[in-house]
Amino acid sequence: MNVAADRCPPGTEYLADPRDRALLGATPTLMAPRFGRLPPPIVGQHRFVAGAGGLYLQGRSRALDVALRVADTPFPLPYGQVPEGVLLRHGALGQDLLLEAEARARATAPREWAGVVVLDHDGSYRLVEPPPVWSRTDSVRYRVEGFDPEALVLDLHSHGDGEAYFSATDDASDREGGIYLAAVIGRCRDKQPTWAWRLVVNGLFFSMADASIAAIR
Repeated sequence: MNVAADRCPPGTEYLADPRDRALLGATPTLMAPRFGRLPPPIVGQHRFVAGAGGLYLQGRSRALDVALRVADTPFPLPYGQVPEGVLLRHGALGQDLLLEAEARARATAPREWAGVVVLDHDGSYRLVEPPPVWSRTDSVRYRVEGFDPEALVLDLHSHGDGEAYFSATDDASDREGGIYLAAVIGRCRDKQPTWAWRLVVNGLFFSMADASIAAIR
């Protein structure tokens, strides 16, 4: 047997190209151990994990731990299990805080309103209303002042008297990076305003089921 003939030609070794190593360093892909534990993701970053049930996305911020299955497999892979879910590491947001956001959105209607929920150093949540650049019936934009963007838990805004949904403008804003929850409040002057929720992981969007929303509220 000619061992030398079975070797890869020079320059074709796995991840020989530094650009591939840079990509893997920026967004790692790991195997879920069957008998050990994965280290937690680096705060502010996300990664992919191959587990028994498919491919998972994991991410972590100062406030959130995220693990979502993004691709199924037709057969079990020989790896460990990856628990799924969205966890607020300092507890649920609380209904009082969300009612306060509704009240501010109602007071601003029919113009749109924007606010953020941030994590304070003591582990409590705080609703911040950043200075608006403009507020109109069809859009709102604010300056990032008065809070640490890395402490962001929830980015929310209202649609005045309109429906709650994520617009193309919202999509463009949420692609700028960060791991956080996003919400839109609609029909703000109705007795019971409506809400739309999603999870944002560094420019990737994930709709949230009713059970997940109930857990974070």
